[in-house]
Amino acid sequence: FGMGMMVVGGILSGIGRAGMAGSGIVLDPQKQREDLKPWSRMAGGMVNDALEQVDVVKSVSASGREVIKVRCPACRTLNDEDAKFCDECGKPL
Repeated sequence: FGMGMMVVGGILSGIGRAGMAGSGIVLDPQKQREDLKPWSRMAGGMVNDALEQVDVVKSVSASGREVIKVRCPACRTLNDEDAKFCDECGKPL
């Protein structure tokens, strides 16, 4: 454990002597964004893969069309657009 702490201390000491610019940390945001672009794309792909596995997302995307319902004038229940009779009270729509 002690040897590991000595190695970490040596690395931190080197960073302290050279400063942030000499530590290998990219200080330019544009350059850093370019360096991270492949990782960002990969993370986005993983999110899409995970969302494809969820049944809720599949059902929402599959039923993307708008559903139209007709309200029964007698009991105010919503029925399918092509229904001729109310599902609840049986009266004609």
